[in-house]
Amino acid sequence: MAKEMLGAKCGVPLPNGLVESSNSKKPIFAPSTKPKKNLPEENITFERMEKIVGKEKECLKG
Repeated sequence: MAKEMLGAKCGVPLPNGLVESSNSKKPIFAPSTKPKKNLPEENITFERMEKIVGKEKECLKG
């Protein structure tokens, strides 16, 4: 099975040539939410995460 080439995760651009399960030089913050019981997690953008937890969590930007 060929590995999937990745371009972005949760709206964040990823380094060129990164494939599934490969290492990244920097940590990748990939927020997600679980909308309802028995449903899978949903990847969300940083902006949507800010709306959920509030912009005062600016320290999450790193």
